[in-house]
Amino acid sequence: MKKSAPQLIKLKDYKKADFRIEDVYLNFDIHEQSTKVTSKMSLVSNQEQIQPLILDGENLKLKSVKINNQK
Repeated sequence: MKKSAPQLIKLKDYKKADFRIEDVYLNFDIHEQSTKVTSKMSLVSNQEQIQPLILDGENLKLKSVKINNQK
């Protein structure tokens, strides 16, 4: 996968993030061949109209997502 050059964002084009992260708890289970990271985050919408939450990562295997303790 070829990475593109970062795009310049000018202050006049800046947009407030859709969500604010209030808390992050990380647990690392490290082994010789792999590492399992468990993350628990508390997010709060910064917008009056709630936007979709987009998870973006590379070379990750998503095992599960829970919202309000429900899959």
